[in-house]
Amino acid sequence: MPAAPPSKYVENQFLVATVNRFALMSEVLADTLPRATTATAGQPAFTAVLAALSAAAAAWNSGESTLANAAAALPASTYALEDKLASLTRKPDADTPSLIESWDILIRSQVAFRSPVYRSLLAQGRKTVTAGRREDQLDALRDLGLRLAAQAGKPALLALGATVTTFANAARALRNAQINAKAALETARQAQEARRLTAAAALYALIGQGIVTWSATPALVDTLWNVNLLRRPTRRPAPRKTRE
Repeated sequence: MPAAPPSKYVENQFLVATVNRFALMSEVLADTLPRATTATAGQPAFTAVLAALSAAAAAWNSGESTLANAAAALPASTYALEDKLASLTRKPDADTPSLIESWDILIRSQVAFRSPVYRSLLAQGRKTVTAGRREDQLDALRDLGLRLAAQAGKPALLALGATVTTFANAARALRNAQINAKAALETARQAQEARRLTAAAALYALIGQGIVTWSATPALVDTLWNVNLLRRPTRRPAPRKTRE
């Protein structure tokens, strides 16, 4: 015989309703705390649960700011990396070559075009450092700098190697910043999820205390919160993971 579904009394509706809905938890906490504080004024039985709810709400609000800042930092770091790599092929104006064009022109001035040396430096021409996955592109920039730095007897190429290496290091630093921003956002999400569980438990305890205190007048329990907030069918979900 299949197990009977749990009754509504053993299911924390605050916990269920706010899964992947951080915005809803924010709204419930903002609405419930002042409402409950007013409804329970002068009633010592609610002191402990209100203190727990206040602490949970304060932690939630702090975590909400942390999460919002982390969510804003990720696209900013991604843009910085993409802009840096795009600058390889971007022309400042119609009469000025792009970075990769300038590098290619300088290399051709020192070694014959498509010669073995040229091909060892830019095996696929300019696409050597402008195409492929981001990690491959960053590695290609690093390696080009190293190959140029090995061109003994060609001061112009040695100097270009230093320039390319500086660019590659800056791009790698931006990539690391992006990776760190992704990790910070995931950490902030996980921390806020833990706060959601704590807040849901505190809200549930508040309603439970109301049921105990007002068992003879249960209608007063509804003065503690706005049950309609949990009945709305749609809510903005918590921030999703950003794809690589």
